[in-house]
Amino acid sequence: MRTDERFKDRLPKIYVGICAFGDFSHEAFESFMFWWGQTCAKWCGRAELYLGLSPRKEQYRARNFLVQYAEEQGADFLLMLDDDQAPGHCPDMLEKFWELGKPVMGGLYYQRGGLYHPVVMQEFPGPNDQRKYRFVTPKELPTEPTPVDVVGHGCMWVDMEVYAKLKQPHHWPYPDEVAFVPDEEMRLDVHFCQRVRDM
Repeated sequence: MRTDERFKDRLPKIYVGICAFGDFSHEAFESFMFWWGQTCAKWCGRAELYLGLSPRKEQYRARNFLVQYAEEQGADFLLMLDDDQAPGHCPDMLEKFWELGKPVMGGLYYQRGGLYHPVVMQEFPGPNDQRKYRFVTPKELPTEPTPVDVVGHGCMWVDMEVYAKLKQPHHWPYPDEVAFVPDEEMRLDVHFCQRVRDM
């Protein structure tokens, strides 16, 4: 069983933030409600749970909003889920993250459309010492929890102590501070995971 000195005399606070730009699909809403109901019942007396939804904003602004709201609630952990996930298929998701106890963790999910890559990436050296990233193939996916270079924000657990140590804004589409346009290869997931790994 996981132990954490922070919670010797109090319950942990877990904020579940849903990143949504538009309206929920009926299927996603049903899955979220099923999962949230089960999760609240299981965690009653074990943690204080909060649920929030980002307003209609660009992705990086929505993620920063969720971090800010979790901070305002005094949350210890933030579980960020995208509105197109189906958490009802993983009713023990919170237990899995809690037991693993790592500061940043992600759940496995796949891209919509296109090649349907698993949203897990591996770093490799590029020209001029550039850090490059590629999606792992389904055959390369581990069968047990394991460290990876990049995992997607669509299902990401973050200890709020990580955000406290990161320079703000936490999520930003301009990875180079002198850049004036977003780097197409440096997406939010890559940028965030790279910063956390470097820290």
